[in-house]
Amino acid sequence: MYLRLLILFCFQQMAGYAQTHGIDSMRNRLPILQGNAKVDCLNKISEHFSYKWIHADSALRYSHLAIQQASAINYQRRLADALMHEADINGRLLGKPLQMVSISRRAIEIAKSSSDKRTLGYAFKCLAGALALAGDYHHAADTALLAKQIALETKDKKLLGWSAETIGFAHVKSGAYWKGFEHFIEAHQIGKELNDSMLM
Repeated sequence: MYLRLLILFCFQQMAGYAQTHGIDSMRNRLPILQGNAKVDCLNKISEHFSYKWIHADSALRYSHLAIQQASAINYQRRLADALMHEADINGRLLGKPLQMVSISRRAIEIAKSSSDKRTLGYAFKCLAGALALAGDYHHAADTALLAKQIALETKDKKLLGWSAETIGFAHVKSGAYWKGFEHFIEAHQIGKELNDSMLM
């Protein structure tokens, strides 16, 4: 039993080191990056702090920097991404769904002006999640359905899975459990297919 705990501890330390090394590597590259590449890197760091380290302050710091840099060079598509990161951090990590709704709506307007369908789909998915967290379940499901339609048009399986999951979340939160489970099952199947394709 002690051996298993020791092995688990070692794996956790290794995983933590790998994640820290990844963030440190991106941070070290930032001073030499310019333009679009710098915005992309800032967004990636924010995403790591938001999903892997769950550190809201650091995630917000880098999303703010990405927003400033993207605005300065008129990099609309990645400006929308940075706004989605900021929206997600406010809603999911800081418990401020109304701020998430407001920032998500701004991301949608930016995505529309960039004429990038995929980015617009992800922005709709972000707004749908915000509306669900804010208790507006009906509009959340309808907005996630818009994201799902874009996912089908653009053949973006990742967006398709996230959209199905968000529709399921909105239905379950509204009390329509069986309707929600149908979408969760769909999202799970899409996730499995994506994972299997990465392993091939």
